[in-house]
This record gives sequence, structure tokens and C-alpha cells, in this order.
Amino acid sequence: MRAAQAQWEISSTPSFVINNKTVLSGGQPIEAFEQAIEGDNGE
Repeated sequence: MRAAQAQWEISSTPSFVINNKTVLSGGQPIEAFEQAIEGDNGE
């Protein structure tokens, strides 16, 4: 867990790493998750 925290510079909870590319920290609206997921899929 600490390795992931250091790798992604995570300093708050909740934190989500999406497809090993994007980090979302703190409370986020569903649109932020949709954008992160769709952006990683090239859509």
C-alpha cells in the first residue's frame, strides 16, 4: 500500500487509480470518473 501511495503521490482518501494512469483524489462527481475511464479507452 505504501509503495502505491509513493508511486502515485497519494496524500488523501479516498483516492482512486484508474487503469494505472489517472489518479482521482477526494470526493469526485461521477463525471470525473467517466472522463477518466473514457479518456483511457480513447473514446
